[in-house]
Order: sequence, then C-alpha cells, then structure tokens
Amino acid sequence: RLLRERALGRYRAWLEGRGAYPKQWRKAAGTSEFVLYVTAEELEALTEELVQLLGSRYRERLTDPATRPPGAVAAEMLVLSYPIEPPKDAKP
Repeated sequence: RLLRERALGRYRAWLEGRGAYPKQWRKAAGTSEFVLYVTAEELEALTEELVQLLGSRYRERLTDPATRPPGAVAAEMLVLSYPIEPPKDAKP
C-alpha cells in the first residue's frame, strides 16, 4: 500500500509541476481511463498481459545505464485494475 501511495504522490507532483517540463515531455505524458465489462478471469488475464508487456520493454535500461539513449529519463506507468462495484451475486 505504501508503494502505491508513493507512486500516486509522484503522479500528483507531476500534475502540479508539469508546466516546468518541456513541451515534448508534457505531450508524451498522458492518462487513460477505461471502464470494461469483464469477468474476474478476463480482468486477471488483461492485467497480466499489460504487466508482461510493460515489464519486458526497456528492462535492461533499469540496471544498465549504458543502454539508455541520450535524453532518456525515468518515467512511471501505473497499471491499476479493480472492479468498480461487487457482482450482484457476490459472496466473500
């Protein structure tokens, strides 16, 4: 939970200070929100698919600064998936 709070704090700091960033970085950063009607299994599969995609791309750059292109900076993407309301037949 603490890690999520820190990540959301960094996002809030970005929103408040984004005017100090160059235009190309303001344009590159973005937000997306989707409401999907899915089963628990479908949501789990979609979340795993996104995590695999994002986790594998640019992985070597985390540990080997020599692989980072000029101008690269640390950027964060959060993947949050959760039901908005419990199913009508929900039993804990």
